[in-house]
Amino acid sequence: MIAMFALQVVAGPLCEPQGRPGAGAPRPEASDTKRPRRPRRDYESAEVTMSDKVDGKTASPYGYPFWDWVAKEDPEYARARGPLTELSVGEGKELSIKHREMVIIGILAYCGREDGVVTHMRRAVQHGATKRELLEAIESAALPGGGPTFSTGVQALMQLDRDGAFKK
Repeated sequence: MIAMFALQVVAGPLCEPQGRPGAGAPRPEASDTKRPRRPRRDYESAEVTMSDKVDGKTASPYGYPFWDWVAKEDPEYARARGPLTELSVGEGKELSIKHREMVIIGILAYCGREDGVVTHMRRAVQHGATKRELLEAIESAALPGGGPTFSTGVQALMQLDRDGAFKK
């Protein structure tokens, strides 16, 4: 909790959780204007081949549709984001993808982002997480995060259960 407070003081709020002050504030709309492209650097001037094709999966393994749009509008950003994403949510030296996803799930549940919780739970299941492990992760996040965190996480878990994500 102290670490999150320190991060918020230095970097600003990590999220505005539902059911907490400031929650539900409208998000700014994306601008319809295209931002100007910067000139290519020498190392970027190589001809693009099919193996260099950039899509949403280049930047993120989650399949969020907005990443396809970003890849189309700014392939350089999507390409640069890939290595950071791999370092953040790929297989770690000590933490497996499953465990990294559980950390992310707790944070997203705290933020009230049920859609994100569902997406990250699906990836955790793909990497071996059980229904019980996900429930325990949400129960752990509920202690510092409170009732809204617990509710968001459990509702996401119930959706996965309804969708048949857990083979019997």
